[in-house]
Amino acid sequence: PCACAMSDGKPKQSDLTERRKRRIAWWANQEKERKKRKGDDESNEKAARDVKQTCVADQEEKEAKKYIVFAGNLSYETTVDDLKKHFEKAGNIRDVRLLTSKNTGQPRGCAFVEFSDSGTYLRSLQLHHSTLGGRKINVEATCGGGGKGEARQKKLGERKRKMKAVVERKIQKKKKKQSSTI
Repeated sequence: PCACAMSDGKPKQSDLTERRKRRIAWWANQEKERKKRKGDDESNEKAARDVKQTCVADQEEKEAKKYIVFAGNLSYETTVDDLKKHFEKAGNIRDVRLLTSKNTGQPRGCAFVEFSDSGTYLRSLQLHHSTLGGRKINVEATCGGGGKGEARQKKLGERKRKMKAVVERKIQKKKKKQSSTI
């Protein structure tokens, strides 16, 4: 039997009123909790949207076209500043990464140089077999990654073909310009 029941089995009126009050208070509390959670959910959704927008911006920045060349056959004494000075002939340099040994921290004789635009990138490729620190350096196109995987080789070949086409178009324009001035 119910704790609010009397000996005749019927609840007291005061007990019913108390139960109703408790039930109403419980439902009111549930409603407050729901609204609070909804507010938290809305603020969480806003935070999630902000994070997503930041992630999208970061992703777009990562996906921005990168113009990177590999510089090899460098002297072990070559510094980042030396590379910047040598490659600034081509134009605006975004970043220089001089590769070093994991064990010793000594330079490995190669680097990656990143440029901000394709024109600078093309001019930097013309520095292939130029001299830096008394050594004839190699400057080659790269598509990132590393290794000799088939997909990477294909990507690198495609990039070289595109760059070759751009260079040939520029040469043709120069020839037309020269022939029209003569």
